[in-house]
This record gives sequence, structure tokens and C-alpha cells, in this order.
Amino acid sequence: MKRLFLIALMFSLPLCVFSQTAGTTPFNGSVTGADGSGLRVRISVKGTDKYTFSNKNGRFGLTDINPDDTLVLKYKRHEAEVPVAGRKSMKINILGDMNIGDVSAAPEYEREGSGFVKRREYVSSDKLTGDYLRRSGYTSLSSAVKVCIPGVIVENDGRVAIRGLGSVNSGVYALILFDNSEVKSLDEINLFDVESVEVIRDGTLYGFRGANGVIKVRSRSK
Repeated sequence: MKRLFLIALMFSLPLCVFSQTAGTTPFNGSVTGADGSGLRVRISVKGTDKYTFSNKNGRFGLTDINPDDTLVLKYKRHEAEVPVAGRKSMKINILGDMNIGDVSAAPEYEREGSGFVKRREYVSSDKLTGDYLRRSGYTSLSSAVKVCIPGVIVENDGRVAIRGLGSVNSGVYALILFDNSEVKSLDEINLFDVESVEVIRDGTLYGFRGANGVIKVRSRSK
């Protein structure tokens, strides 16, 4: 009975509790040019801060890619989007100026597991999309931020303090901006209206009010 209770408790915990240490499902791929040689390209996941770079052979690795995700490839000044479309690996061929030629699954890459992915993926934990926060299972922005963004303290009234920062002149709380307009609390913002949340630890661009950092929230309508 105790074992069944622990299993049920694990599945009831919010997504974000595990998201910080997840990244267990590898997604390997390659990007090649018209002549078949590898290209050094920046590959990011659209709508997130997850990205990586392909090596000189065009090989890249990511983790926990959703079937409906879209990869954004950037090479010099050109960009192209490639839907994952349920693939678990991907070979991408580019025909000049980021015109996508052929895209196919690569079962041979899947067998490589996480070996190639290791140490090649980057995630900015200080900026999260609203979709990610809503998938956490919480219905309030303050609760989602408290769990999903490390290094912040969210008070019961929705005010935010960033660990390691503090100013005598402006108190201890971060400046909260919603579409560049100041609000006093995260509780004033509906989680379902949020496009993204960014923690800016160096808020000097915002004057003395940004001395304790800035929580910048962007709405879905902007």
C-alpha cells in the first residue's frame, strides 16, 4: 500500500518539478548542404530557449523534443523552420540560403542514444514560455514561476525577490513588468494570458527600480 501511494504521489507532482533535471529522451540529427557536406548551424526549438549547434560534420543533438515542435535553423543571416512532425531523429538537407531540400528520419541516429547529445544542448532557465508554465499543472502565474524558475522567491502576495540581489534604496523585491507596464504582483497577471516570462538579474537598464532585478512578462496578444 505504501509503495502504491508513493507512485501515485510521483505522478501527481507538477511537471516543472521534473523538468529541471529531465532531458532523458535524445533527439539526434544532421544538417548538410547541397553538396552533402556538413554545415555548422544554430538549431533552436521554436517557442523555447532550448538550442544547440551542429558540429563541422553537421551533427547535432537535443533532448525531449515533442512531436509537434518546430526546429529553427539559423545559418549566417538566413533562417528556416523545419517541423519535427513526429520524427525521433532528423536528416536535413539545405539547398542554398536556407532553402530546405529534403527532410527525413534517421533511425541510425536514434540508436546512438544520448551520447552525442551530452554537453551540446543549452537551455536558458531564466526565460520560459507561457505554454511551458501552463503545462506545469498550476493555474496561477505566481505558483508556476515559484516552482519552474530557479533562483527566485515568490511571496504569498505575488511579489518576487531574486536570490543574491538586494538594494537598500528599493527594498528587496524585483520590478515586475507586464508588457512593459509595472505591476505590483504576479497575482495581477492571468497565467493564461502569458506568452513568456523572463528573469533579468541585471536590471540596471531600468534604473534604481531594477536594482533587485526585473521580472518581464509578455502577453500572448503582443
